[in-house]
Amino acid sequence: EREDAPPRVLRDLWRDLVEVAGRLGIAASPASGRGAAGAAYDPAVYRRVYETILRGGGHQVQSAETAAEGLEKFVRLTPRVVLLDLMLPDRDGIALMGDMLAQQPETRVIVITSNGSISKAVEAMRTGAHDFLVKPFDDQRFLRAVTNAQAASGGALPVAGPDLPPS
Repeated sequence: EREDAPPRVLRDLWRDLVEVAGRLGIAASPASGRGAAGAAYDPAVYRRVYETILRGGGHQVQSAETAAEGLEKFVRLTPRVVLLDLMLPDRDGIALMGDMLAQQPETRVIVITSNGSISKAVEAMRTGAHDFLVKPFDDQRFLRAVTNAQAASGGALPVAGPDLPPS
């Protein structure tokens, strides 16, 4: 493998994003310029990839595109594990996590973000996050985080939070 080649996990993630983007009608290929960047940062594309990984790992998945929808599903479904992106279209993810944990403190929240700043990680952990994942990450790391949170919560299957896999 070339020294300047991207790591295998990034190539695999990009391949998955391109495949899913194609199914969604989003132009995305290594040579597509703006389309590639748009697909790489499109939350719907990430949700589809995460959904595939979770379901492939034997997990049940529910999701929401907004914080409002996510909180409504959280109250209705009372999940033991929540996957939560910090960048939501209608609200800050850390504030949403605080509301969820105030209602159900035993919930394990895995925060997912493309902003891997130390301050965000510290804030998320202080608010009650069980784990903090920075995009991109490989599917094994992702599944390990979910499995650990699931075990810590008493074994309930994870439910994906806002900005993650659609149901």
